[in-house]
Amino acid sequence: MIIQCMKKNKLTWVITAFLGISFIGAGCATSVPDIEDLPRTTPVDLEAFEPAERTMHVNFVSGSIIQIESAFTGFQDNVDLNQDKQANTVIVIDRFAPQTVANMTWNRLVDLKDENGEAISQRLTANLIGINLNDSPQFWLPAFWPEEEGASSRGTSGLWISRERFEGLYRNRISTLNTSLLDIGSYGALGEDPNVRILLERLSAEVQRVSGRIDANLSKAEKDPVKVSLLVNEKMLDIEALKVTNWYGEFLVLNNPQNPLILSFSFQDKNEDGTPRFKGANLLKKLLDYHVTALKDVLS
Repeated sequence: MIIQCMKKNKLTWVITAFLGISFIGAGCATSVPDIEDLPRTTPVDLEAFEPAERTMHVNFVSGSIIQIESAFTGFQDNVDLNQDKQANTVIVIDRFAPQTVANMTWNRLVDLKDENGEAISQRLTANLIGINLNDSPQFWLPAFWPEEEGASSRGTSGLWISRERFEGLYRNRISTLNTSLLDIGSYGALGEDPNVRILLERLSAEVQRVSGRIDANLSKAEKDPVKVSLLVNEKMLDIEALKVTNWYGEFLVLNNPQNPLILSFSFQDKNEDGTPRFKGANLLKKLLDYHVTALKDVLS
């Protein structure tokens, strides 16, 4: 059983000369079981299938697990995003109705200090409910999920692309996908920090600058799916994904209409000539980027 213990934290985000980011906060951290100790379902053996067919068998049920890796380790941790430290977030599916709705519990390993000042590692646990898998125009990046129990998905499709938006990519290789990056409400506690607002204002200004010739949300998928090696049900397997790009960056989407999971997102922080899009864009990239490292208890 995963114990949920979250408090709304007052976040201080310090950016010094735009060379590093530190998150300093206080909250409630509760030790929960490791991913290996979570309740198990009976997974299907996907090894016998070819990648295209295998991908169509990657379906979630209650108890299925997604593990992602990112540079952002949570508001509770003092983080320098210029370092190579990575954080693992474990997502447990609580409810999954394909193309309709999903609920999930997630926990992220963070480094804290106990009352004696000794370094300890614990997991922070939270929920995201009412994820709109049907017709939401926007997804929600993991760095900004509220660290609280029973948090609303705000009408977004969370870590997935909704049925309506995926159909365009699947059939015509084009769709309109909103990353929520200009929606200050999606940033939660981060949106209250003045330094975050500076980065968002710069991002917004850059979008405005190119808006006359580019639709930042217009997303195009490559004609042929790409193969992605991923740990699925404890085995490293090749699955297929749609490689999608828009002005904001590149993401890989599981090529399965019943489960269009966003396997990775990479923010585009540079112009075509290699120059930064705006000051601090590299820091925003480290905050936003993530990739799925494992899927467990996947059923056919």
